[in-house]
Amino acid sequence: NNSLLFFTITTTNTNKINISIAYIEEDKYLSYIFAKSLKWPIPLIYYVGNANEYSLPCLPETCCIKKCHGHSGDSVKCIRNNICVSDYCDYYCKQFGIEEFKKEYSNSKVIIEELLGDEISNDKYNIPCDYRLYVFNGEIEFIFIWKWDEQNYHTKQVACYDKNFKKIENAVNAPYINNDFKDSDNYIPNIRIYNILKRYCESLKFGCDLFLRVDFYIIEERIVFGELCKVPFNGIRHTDKFLTLCSNVMTKHKFNYVKYWNNHKTNMTYHTYLNNNKLENKLENVDLLNIKNKKVKDKKDKKDKKDKKDKKDKKNSYSKLII
Repeated sequence: NNSLLFFTITTTNTNKINISIAYIEEDKYLSYIFAKSLKWPIPLIYYVGNANEYSLPCLPETCCIKKCHGHSGDSVKCIRNNICVSDYCDYYCKQFGIEEFKKEYSNSKVIIEELLGDEISNDKYNIPCDYRLYVFNGEIEFIFIWKWDEQNYHTKQVACYDKNFKKIENAVNAPYINNDFKDSDNYIPNIRIYNILKRYCESLKFGCDLFLRVDFYIIEERIVFGELCKVPFNGIRHTDKFLTLCSNVMTKHKFNYVKYWNNHKTNMTYHTYLNNNKLENKLENVDLLNIKNKKVKDKKDKKDKKDKKDKKDKKNSYSKLII
């Protein structure tokens, strides 16, 4: 299972710990460390840690704030001159300073980073396009282009392409997604940018059966890593048409589990288990190999319990036959 691929991370005090790819993609800061180790460009980071421990008297003038553990834009705030310019949240066009920050993110591990694509049009922040690459064993096979609807930030315009930029209609189905992205071809990256993205993703060729969604933002000619995801849409929003294409791709790459998309619940259970064993901020006292060993032990205990039950049932049946 590619969830159990492990990587060694050296902490600030030179301690080494083993981190699974499943946990890395669940923690945005660990994802940044992972990306940087692969020489992928990441945003400029101003602060990482517990929001309650942020000691400066004010927030950066322009920044993006997000929780280290979160998804789908949950709790992301885009701040400009201490005003929230995120149209999708309750703070839109309202003051967002230290007081609001510590109230909103109380006791949460957060990242404060640069605000990408800081362009204001009619006092409205334009969120950069999000390029979500579906990478199989280090090879880009599908590209999703996400563009926030300028009229309604709760809706995303989404277009899907194969690796040769042949458009795939209706690849996903969700109430907040508009598949009618008519001018999506205008947002296809140029050859130079696409070749760089392919080179970045080739560095993921270290494992077999490895699928990851790798997200990048492209602002003019600048590429910035966004996040990793092992189970896009929690495995439930892709259409049957797209899942068939994925099955064909996994067969081509000789994946041992072609029905990966139908097994997302197992992966999500593993993610939940990992989330109940959060890393400390210093990343010092965690060895996720213990989690792996416990999972293997739990599986063995379950099998032993089943074997004992089968033997007992067999004995009872034999006793009845003798009587």
